[in-house]
Amino acid sequence: MSSFLGETAANLRKVFDFVTASPMVALFDEFDALGKEREDASEHGELRRVVNAVLQMLDAYEGRSLIIAATNHESMLDTAIWRRFEEVLFLKPPTVPQLKRLLSVKLRGVHREFSIDDVAGQDWFKDATHAEVERVLRRALKEMVLQGSELRLRIEHLKAARRREKARRQRGRTHGALSEPSYTEVQASPGIST
Repeated sequence: MSSFLGETAANLRKVFDFVTASPMVALFDEFDALGKEREDASEHGELRRVVNAVLQMLDAYEGRSLIIAATNHESMLDTAIWRRFEEVLFLKPPTVPQLKRLLSVKLRGVHREFSIDDVAGQDWFKDATHAEVERVLRRALKEMVLQGSELRLRIEHLKAARRREKARRQRGRTHGALSEPSYTEVQASPGIST
């Protein structure tokens, strides 16, 4: 994204030209930055032009590359974006075993006053994505450090961080759920990158 009028679309054209030149997998992460709902009253004309340009580039694309777009904010995407992709996948929240593994990996080496099994068995992370769980853990760890007392993670840190994450999640879903595309729900891989 560029702050100069028209430059973002020109940069995207260069990206699409590059992707067209050779077969590759092109991942557009945080795709909501390029494909945000055009009817959002708080957005200015430049963003609408960028979304229109993305739609036109996707329509005109004839290359052999695989184009993947990822977002954590599907409700913010323009409905026309969804029609440009043949497949739409929604990742299910982690299962309890996956949650235990995620907690074990992310809390390795952290002194804590609870067991992984105790936390994974609670409803705190019900319907949370892997990213949301990680964000809660980061917030809880920051709070622990900022309190300056013992560097031991407590349940209270997790509860407070989870409350903040739930509030954040609610604010991010003000546009409502999309129902137009057909999609496949998939369970995330049990392998966790660190």
